[in-house]
Amino acid sequence: MKKLFLLVCIFFCICSEAQQKAIDSLSLEFHKASADTTKAEILAKIGIAAYYVDFKKARYFNDSLINFSKGRSKKYEALGYRMQGTLQLIDGNYEGSEDSYQTSLDIFRDIDDKDYQGALLSNLATLYARQNQIAKADSLYLEAVDLLKSIGNKKQIVNCYVNLGINALNANNLELATEYFVNTLQVAEETENTHYQFYAHNQLGAVYLKRQLYDKAKKSLLSALTLGKELDDQTGLASTYNSLGALSDELGKHDESLKYFLQSRQSAEAVNDKDQLPKAYINMGRQYEILGDNTKAVESFEKAIEITTSVNDSSKVVTANLNLAGLLLKQNNIKKADNNLKEAERFMPSIPDSDYFKQYQKISQEYARLGRNDEAYTYLLKYSTTVDSLYTKNDIDKVAEIETKYQTEKKEKENLLLRTEKAEQELATADANRQKWLFAIGLLGAIIALGVFAFYYRKNKKQKEVIESLQKELHHRVKNNLSIIDTFIEVAKEEFSEERFVNKLQELQNRIDSINTVHLQLYQSDDITNVNVKKYIDTLCQNVQDSFDRPNVRINKNLNDDISLNPSHSFPLGLIVNEFLTNSFKYAFDDKEGNISITVIQKQSDILLSLSDDGKGLPKNFDIDSLESFGVRIMKLLTEQLEGSFDLKSDDGVTLQVQFPK
Repeated sequence: MKKLFLLVCIFFCICSEAQQKAIDSLSLEFHKASADTTKAEILAKIGIAAYYVDFKKARYFNDSLINFSKGRSKKYEALGYRMQGTLQLIDGNYEGSEDSYQTSLDIFRDIDDKDYQGALLSNLATLYARQNQIAKADSLYLEAVDLLKSIGNKKQIVNCYVNLGINALNANNLELATEYFVNTLQVAEETENTHYQFYAHNQLGAVYLKRQLYDKAKKSLLSALTLGKELDDQTGLASTYNSLGALSDELGKHDESLKYFLQSRQSAEAVNDKDQLPKAYINMGRQYEILGDNTKAVESFEKAIEITTSVNDSSKVVTANLNLAGLLLKQNNIKKADNNLKEAERFMPSIPDSDYFKQYQKISQEYARLGRNDEAYTYLLKYSTTVDSLYTKNDIDKVAEIETKYQTEKKEKENLLLRTEKAEQELATADANRQKWLFAIGLLGAIIALGVFAFYYRKNKKQKEVIESLQKELHHRVKNNLSIIDTFIEVAKEEFSEERFVNKLQELQNRIDSINTVHLQLYQSDDITNVNVKKYIDTLCQNVQDSFDRPNVRINKNLNDDISLNPSHSFPLGLIVNEFLTNSFKYAFDDKEGNISITVIQKQSDILLSLSDDGKGLPKNFDIDSLESFGVRIMKLLTEQLEGSFDLKSDDGVTLQVQFPK
């Protein structure tokens, strides 16, 4: 869409003289024409040509079109009101624009022109979206889609799906956004519209990336890359390269990520795209920082600040300054970091960006490392407040969505009641024929019963969807609170110099991470009641490995992708795995190479968890019942919670088998 706007601007600058000549030529044609319909058509063309030259002229010619067409051509009168609505929208006159669009829509309904009815519904939806009335806008877009499907107008359908997808993405409804962009792609492929195919693949890649569906994200983005190169759409390619860089960053491929962000910058520079260009510089800076090239990281962040400040893009100004401040604190350049933080505060928008709280967390940790605990605490509070603000906004959006559904159901119920009353009156007038009267009453009763059944079925279904949505929100909030606790512990670790205290706090963080991972899966999954064991244990293993600098210790996993457990089983299972891995990394191998094995299989109605290492094992003649290890006690208690069996052996290492009913 941004490219389209840019092309319009270029077209406007280059062709204004040609459009003026077209206006002059059409004016001569108007005076020569004799038929009213022909004159109205010419006036409409003059108004469109004037639109690219001078809005004032466009309004004059469009008013002339409306006045001339009244009583002569309803179609061109309606087209005049449509253009009037667009010009009012440009002026910010939303109320006038709504009246003009509605007048145009009423006329097209009167003459039964469904193509223009669909276009006007889409215009009204865009108007409401501009005013942030998203539920109303989406309702009109969907009404337009249904109407346009009935006449096979796929060109306008794809435009509606694009706008629906953007609205869903802005509301962070990623599943719905996926559905709309998939629909966009399908219709674009049917109509062989390469531009919309490129756009759909681009958006799908970004949505799949947010949903952590990395294989799907890569497939969509590579398809977008191929189409973008064919179209030579540098603005779109800048976005594609940016998403590919973000994907590589998520996968830990930072050299590849930097390469993509450099290509994003190159494409954005080719068309002087002031939206994508600072994004590229910010992301380049992050990768340079990860790769240890702090000089280039600082240069990239400063370039992003320069560009975003010049165009007053407050969100990116804040992001770039926070990133630079975090890096400067890491380099102990406190004075300059403080200046960047003040600059970020100066541009801070009223609605927080999801990227800010990550930077606040980083800044808090760097201040804690420097021993400036007051500043560390301040930015930890900003981190917490920003997160809460984001979720409060989501709650408000959810309440608005539920309220819209409630009002729709209420209206349907009132309409059903009115229809029922009308039917009863008609039946009362047909009293002369008793047999028909009884038959009609029976039929009416069946319809009402069916209607009541359908009403409660829909109501229960919607209530279930709301409950599931709230449950996912609950999991997200718990995950967020655990992350805040984790951050507090991270700050606390900086207070201790003794390794044994730091290690104990790190073990506590790992236990919190094992719980946090369950809530993360439940929030991101379509199934909010079960956790995938393979994905869960993969994450736990990575967390523990990251906590110990032991590249000589390998973890071998034999995990079935089909096994899922509910949270009451997932929490104890994860904590058992976490304790075993932690003990093995700490005590089993000293500084030698070693292997840890994890197996999870399902045996009929039981789950068998097997953990082992090939380290030095437990002391000889140990007694499991008298063993006082804190980790072993935890694992035994967790096994009891699972109502399972606990078998710990020491033979060429340590082996633990836990079997519990699924």
